Amino acid sequence: MWIDGDITSFTTEWIIRLVMPLLIDDELGLVKANYERPSHLGGGGRTTELVARPLLSMYFPEIADLQQPLAGEFAGRRTMLEAIPFATGWGVEIGMLIDMAAKFGPESLGQVDLGVRLHRHHKLETLAIQAAEVAATLLMRIAQPPSFAEAIPMLHRKALDPMQLNIASRPPINSLPKMSQPLLDERK
Repeated sequence: MWIDGDITSFTTEWIIRLVMPLLIDDELGLVKANYERPSHLGGGGRTTELVARPLLSMYFPEIADLQQPLAGEFAGRRTMLEAIPFATGWGVEIGMLIDMAAKFGPESLGQVDLGVRLHRHHKLETLAIQAAEVAATLLMRIAQPPSFAEAIPMLHRKALDPMQLNIASRPPINSLPKMSQPLLDERK
């Protein structure tokens, strides 16, 4: 079991809620916290929404529906956790999710509602390091990058419908046929 050290709303009930699914379902290997981040306090979940969720949606869509993939509150089954590598730094949570899903299937991941989570927010400079480490950890786990020509890239967002990403490209303008002067005159 892990609980982030910067939590200001922790209750001992969280321990019970995180461990209980592991006691009930032998297939679960990792249970992540799901919680509400009060928006009136601002700044919460920036790395999740700007880095983790878009990258999970593109490269690991089978686990992109987790509400708080970077939550630092989680419990795991020792026998399964011993079978995966552990990333260091800010990539530990995203690495565990991807590695558990790869080794034991996405059904080995669970999430449980802990209510409202309050914690001390990090400065933007710290978040830049966090975002880079999360992205690097995730990208290092891509076996073969998907070809977007074969699949429609989607963004999976908390409590919203999936959204198709607009990643179309136009050809370089100097590669297009030149328009003739009469055609240009007609458009005036």
